[in-house]
Amino acid sequence: MARQTRQEIIARFRADMARLLAATDSIAEDQRGHIVYDDWTIKELLAHIAAWDRELVRGLDQLLAGQRPAFASYEEAEFNARAVEASRPLPFAEVLAGAREAHETLVSRIEALTDEKWMRSAPHRWGGRAPITVASLFYYRYKGETHYGGHATEIESWAARSGYVQP
Repeated sequence: MARQTRQEIIARFRADMARLLAATDSIAEDQRGHIVYDDWTIKELLAHIAAWDRELVRGLDQLLAGQRPAFASYEEAEFNARAVEASRPLPFAEVLAGAREAHETLVSRIEALTDEKWMRSAPHRWGGRAPITVASLFYYRYKGETHYGGHATEIESWAARSGYVQP
């Protein structure tokens, strides 16, 4: 599979985040507390997305500074659990706003990269295999989709399975 250009990634990220937000908006407030995937609610999915977007921005800064992105060594389940747990006492609106802000910050940072920075390679490798490049930070696929698209599918699937009818 050919790698997407920076412009294609930006367009896909924006479209899939819009889809995730539309799926979220389609669920009535009184239904948003239901578990939609694994043991996460919509709010927790959004907190998880926001945490990873913030971590990608941090990883981008680290890579541009010649450092290995910290998240390349994370235990994913532990990171996810911490992000979700931190969101639990927060109101839904605050988590939603945080997800929107984190996404916009990430996309803005990608847009601001020069072509030279986008293609920059580092001496670090993903799991000892492929070189870590700035572009490779954004190639991640979740269930064959972008992170946003994969979680949008989970919300859409929950709504279909549960017989949820949009308000």
